Amino acid sequence: MWKPVQCSEGDLILENGKAVDHIYVIIKGSIKLLEPTGDARLLSKGAMFGEHCLIRTTPSSVSVYAEGDALLSSIHKDQFLQSFETSPKAARKVVKSLLKRMWEMDHPNSESEQMEQQTEESLQESLETRTFDPNTTHGRIMQMTARSSQEESPRLTGISSRAKEELNGGELTVEQFPFHICRKPSTPGPLALMRNYLLLEDDAPYQVSQKHCRLISDGKKIVIIDDKSHFGTLVDGETIGRKFSKQQLALSPGRHRIILGSSKHALYQFEIDIPDTH
Repeated sequence: MWKPVQCSEGDLILENGKAVDHIYVIIKGSIKLLEPTGDARLLSKGAMFGEHCLIRTTPSSVSVYAEGDALLSSIHKDQFLQSFETSPKAARKVVKSLLKRMWEMDHPNSESEQMEQQTEESLQESLETRTFDPNTTHGRIMQMTARSSQEESPRLTGISSRAKEELNGGELTVEQFPFHICRKPSTPGPLALMRNYLLLEDDAPYQVSQKHCRLISDGKKIVIIDDKSHFGTLVDGETIGRKFSKQQLALSPGRHRIILGSSKHALYQFEIDIPDTH
């Protein structure tokens, strides 16, 4: 469904004021976005443009030209939406690109790091609150993105009563790495607001260490590391930690049991489901 588009220097790809019905990705070379004001900016390999046609029918607000020889890949918006049904993980990348573009328009002088953070926060807020209409094109994209997020992210489930209480009796989707599991400090401060921290209540004599364990990912596999906790971390019956032969274990796709401490009667016992996409 994606088709190659070979461009030469100065070729007009999109025209200001004209309808847009294709999404483009730059495979090789670069393109120039020319504003009506005369301002211009370059996009290079890996960049996407034209994706705004997925959520609105307004014409292009810029003209797009090839900057030298360039190779693009394009797809019609209807075919792109159909591809979400079989490959929903593509939705997250597109939605992030749309949110990033809107953030750039509203905050033209913002730093790239701030923009990335705000884009991720906006996306996550929409996914968590489900504040989108599934009857609209934008809503369909967000719905598929939510499904993709649930399918591809590890899910942590409470097994013991205390673990269930901390997760409000349900599941927690791990979406940011490294993901830390540790004892809740007396004054948690900003840690309580961070999505990649699970802070657990514990009283003396403590079973959960201030830095107990964490999950890391390189995009291909997920590894659990014991952060030199006092009692170690029991993973599928094997204890890892500073007092044991191993301090970390790779988690293969499937379900794993994680117990904070070396005892099977520990307060905090969880199961984690690792998707086969890692």
